[in-house]
Amino acid sequence: MFNSNYLFYIIAAFIVLFIILAIVKKAVKLVIFLIILLMGVSAYNIFIKGVSPKQELNSYKIDIQYGREIKDYTVKIKTSVDNIKKVLESEKIDAENIKVIKNENSNLHEYEKQIASLKYSSKLKFFHREYCKYLKKIVNGSDTTLEVANGSQNKNIKLAKEVIDNLTLSIDNLTEFSKEKIEN
Repeated sequence: MFNSNYLFYIIAAFIVLFIILAIVKKAVKLVIFLIILLMGVSAYNIFIKGVSPKQELNSYKIDIQYGREIKDYTVKIKTSVDNIKKVLESEKIDAENIKVIKNENSNLHEYEKQIASLKYSSKLKFFHREYCKYLKKIVNGSDTTLEVANGSQNKNIKLAKEVIDNLTLSIDNLTEFSKEKIEN
């Protein structure tokens, strides 16, 4: 027998199927658009700028690797800033907490050196320069936090919190900047 419940399930299945097909169709159109855009940029570089096809292909490989590494470093930077923030939110600056801040500060300095040495194509020169500027602000904030923590011994915890709030703002800006530039 055929009752209204089966009819409802069949209609719901068709609706879900049409929604899935519409999403897939739009995703395919987006991929095709991105491929055409990529081919257009490549054609411009090859035919107008005189870049060899091999150099163009290598620049894309380098930029893809750069993007992966920047993504990984951004996660590491955010983790270090979050760890410093947790210490300061505890409102207790003791030897153990200073050790954590010192360790994370050292990590941030190391990330800064490693990021500065990453390979990228000329297409990403502006992005790299801006990313490094944001990172420098974060590292400077971390240095200030370490200095305040070393001298405070729970006296200037509010000052340290203000510095870490600025650090948090900088890492949020860095994350947004990275997402914006990588998506575009």
